[in-house]
Amino acid sequence: MNKFTVITFSTLLISASSCSLFKKSTTTDDGFASYEPASTDSVSSSSAPIVLDKKSLDGEWTIINAYGTKVNFYTMPYLTFDSENNRIYGNNGCNYINGGFSVEENGSLKFGNMITTLAECNNKTEAQISKAIGNTTSFTITKEKGIQMLVLRDKKHNPIMTLRNHNLSLLNGTWTVTEIDGNAIDDENIRLVIDIPEGKLHGNSGCNLINGSISLDPKKKNAIQFSQIISTRKACPNMATETALLVALEEAEHFKAESSETIELLDNNRKCVLILKRIGLKR
Repeated sequence: MNKFTVITFSTLLISASSCSLFKKSTTTDDGFASYEPASTDSVSSSSAPIVLDKKSLDGEWTIINAYGTKVNFYTMPYLTFDSENNRIYGNNGCNYINGGFSVEENGSLKFGNMITTLAECNNKTEAQISKAIGNTTSFTITKEKGIQMLVLRDKKHNPIMTLRNHNLSLLNGTWTVTEIDGNAIDDENIRLVIDIPEGKLHGNSGCNLINGSISLDPKKKNAIQFSQIISTRKACPNMATETALLVALEEAEHFKAESSETIELLDNNRKCVLILKRIGLKR
């Protein structure tokens, strides 16, 4: 069982403002649109503003850099915001973190009651991420080329951590395979369970159980890869379908969401290799 220790992060709230309506302001030096109360300046045309409230933080964000230090871990550090319960979860590149957060009417952001696992790590980025969480007092969000970017800022409004919304949360859940490489599949026993937070793939090829890993590329939109796929070795009547499924999973590089209930997995040439249909309730 992992041990936890409580870490107290000192946080400061931005001074209160009587105005709770946030409007566009000029773009800051780091290239992201800044939001200030009662400002009527225009935002950079290269980005679209996002309304700032705690719901705008919902979902999982991949950490790109902290205090200017780029993150290059195989398993990318991330933060997941749950506005309904005012909770935050994530990984700083080595240890899992858990705590609470609040967003005030003046746009200030505060983290608190943070805990972390105690695995021994020796990397600068982990310390920088923890420092950024402790020093965060506000945030800005922009949407650039369809990708949401989140910037956490300190009390002087300096950018201290940048995160990217990987847009993969909708993939979580159980799916049946309806098409493989252009061929229709009519076998409800072929199912895949995609677990983005854990980076794991589970499923059934129609005969054998399969398991694998999921990796993300935060620099690419809707990028996903399945690797280290293994299966049990039971002899099956239709091994050709199982082989085609495993090959398609290995080839998948991107996804396309036709809806929250149907997704396409595409290879590097944007050719559809798998079509999945959601089973049961969304997760």
